[in-house]
Amino acid sequence: MHRALIDINLWVIEKWRSEQLKSVRHAPRSIATSHRSRRVCQGRWSGTCWMKTRFKIRPIRTDHLSRARYLTDEEERSLRKTLSERDEQLRQRRDNGNKWRRERHKKALPDLAVRFFSDYLRPMVLMTLNTGLRRGEVLQLKWSDVDLLQRKVIIRDGS
Repeated sequence: MHRALIDINLWVIEKWRSEQLKSVRHAPRSIATSHRSRRVCQGRWSGTCWMKTRFKIRPIRTDHLSRARYLTDEEERSLRKTLSERDEQLRQRRDNGNKWRRERHKKALPDLAVRFFSDYLRPMVLMTLNTGLRRGEVLQLKWSDVDLLQRKVIIRDGS
């Protein structure tokens, strides 16, 4: 791209980046590095890149995950144990809090001992472990996507 500095605008920059991303020879990270180093301009005014100050150039989003990582059996056991211990601690705190409330004639909070889970974290992590769902897929779930009777979860496309 050889253009006069005055002829460069945001549209030209975005078009260049799009073409670079489509070409097989460049990875997004190399384009981002090239973009940072050149700033698509050679001219600098008073120590700052003129293009950077003139246009709001968005950084290129790149995937920073280099490989998939799976929990070992020992890590999974430890995670499950930690979640159970956390649930028990929450139940004990609630019991102590309710005892304090009763002594002061205040309304007690619902008893967590009758519930299978004390809050949202343990079921969410267990579902992730047991199904292999990604974090974004779990966070996008709605109750309408869950069928408890048939033990099915519908995963919507769009993540």
